[in-house]
Amino acid sequence: MTTIRRLYFYVVAFAALMVTAFGVVTLLSALLDLPFHSITVVGDPTTQIALALAMLIIGGPVWLLHWFFAERSAARNADDRRAALRHLFLNLVLATALLNLIPSFHRSLDWLLGTRLTYDPVIPHIAMLLAWSVVWGYHWWTLRREGPEATRRTLHRWYLYGATAYGLGLLVLGAHGFLTAVLQQIYDALFARVLTTSPFWTDALRGSLAFIVVGALCWAFHWLYAARGDTASVLRQVYLYLVAVLGGLAAVLIVAGILIYRVLQYILDPAAFTPSSHFSFLPQVLPVGFIGLLVGLYHWFTLQREAAGAEAGGRTVRRAYRYLTTAFGLGALSGGLGVLLALLIGLVTGPASLTARWWRDPLSLAFALLLVGGPLWAYEWFRAEAEARGGDPDERRALPRRLLVYGALTLAILGLLGNLVYVLFRLLEALLQSRLSLGLFFDMRGNIAVVLVAAAVLAYYGLVLRSDLRHGAETARRRKTVLLWVGPEHQELLPRLRAALSGGRVQVAEGLTDAPPVVDIGQVEEALAHLPDLPGERALVVVSSGHVQIYPYR
Repeated sequence: MTTIRRLYFYVVAFAALMVTAFGVVTLLSALLDLPFHSITVVGDPTTQIALALAMLIIGGPVWLLHWFFAERSAARNADDRRAALRHLFLNLVLATALLNLIPSFHRSLDWLLGTRLTYDPVIPHIAMLLAWSVVWGYHWWTLRREGPEATRRTLHRWYLYGATAYGLGLLVLGAHGFLTAVLQQIYDALFARVLTTSPFWTDALRGSLAFIVVGALCWAFHWLYAARGDTASVLRQVYLYLVAVLGGLAAVLIVAGILIYRVLQYILDPAAFTPSSHFSFLPQVLPVGFIGLLVGLYHWFTLQREAAGAEAGGRTVRRAYRYLTTAFGLGALSGGLGVLLALLIGLVTGPASLTARWWRDPLSLAFALLLVGGPLWAYEWFRAEAEARGGDPDERRALPRRLLVYGALTLAILGLLGNLVYVLFRLLEALLQSRLSLGLFFDMRGNIAVVLVAAAVLAYYGLVLRSDLRHGAETARRRKTVLLWVGPEHQELLPRLRAALSGGRVQVAEGLTDAPPVVDIGQVEEALAHLPDLPGERALVVVSSGHVQIYPYR
């Protein structure tokens, strides 16, 4: 089957399937609602049944016909079975079904738990739950019976880890709502003056429990069952580092910053606050930090356990994580230094009319930012510097590092340009008008602080850039186009080989018969490490009989 023919069959099959599925949902909803029609008053059921039958009569045969021919072609032809369009169709249907299935499941469970005290039209959600469960289950079974092809794994991983992140988000949302509701009741009972008592098992708890159940099922199925053992995946590393660990770390650091800020506010001026009202934010904030800590630690320990099996492409993800956290720490550190410098300038130049405790909030904010951003930046940045100075040729030219360095320089220069022009303008204006005073410096304390911090960042990362350039950070590595001869069963080598070539193009020539046994992937990667030193822009890599043979050519 040609690509255009496949595109026709799967596009029409997808559109017809959507029409058929919504037709089933509409028909089920109308039939289930018949006994309650006098109560719900949702319209004439005959109209819904007529619309549903129209969608089923038209969409059903169209879907069945096109899907029958696509399935027959896939059963007869291995190329059709491995085609990217086929697996794109299957995973797109799974994603669409899941996005309809999960909200309807949550709404049905929410209603079952009795969250809504008045009647709510839950029947359409029950109909969606039934219909989309069948659609999802059938296409999941269809996908799982296919052979382990590289195209299927790559496309399926996008669905798999997207669904995992979706389930984790719902689980976190539900856990936060549940813990917040519990802590709020405890806090009110201990510190707040509550005139009336409310029942413990509130609608907020029931609604949050529904989110927990739905999110936990979605996350656990995709992560603990479907993705188990899939350690050699860059997308898995992206989910672990950039979604779970980084998200958990950000939550913990933000909560830590808020706690430090509010505690310092109270310590510096306890007479200005009532403890019960000043710390009333705790029931909403503490669950964020606690959940973020649990999520981050679980996925961090998962990363450590799977480190040996992670493929080389995961190194780029780890670098991205490191420099993202470095940028987060640098931003908080710079902000803290700026607030602190502005405060010091204000203390020296401030007028006598200022309130006695005007410095309390800036000082609290400065220490909160410094205590959160300083250790984070120092830990991540100096680890990266140690690797760069340790002789790793790829660390200095790594894209995440260069983005951080050039980004810091860009923001520093922009901060200097705007604020330095303003400071100089105000000084020259005051000199020409003979109005130079300490009050002028008090008014410009924020701009002066930005200039000082930006100058420090510019000076430091300017030296870092100079050192990186001296060690070849901008020297492009010679990238080759590699033609790899393997059998169809060895397509899983492709991501590892592309990572070993540091971005070089890898083309795969599939043998018509089974390929000879492939050597250990480590030996293949070691052989490919010498490719940049070989002449020519292309190379033929033949893996057979336990050996790796490389033939460079033009």
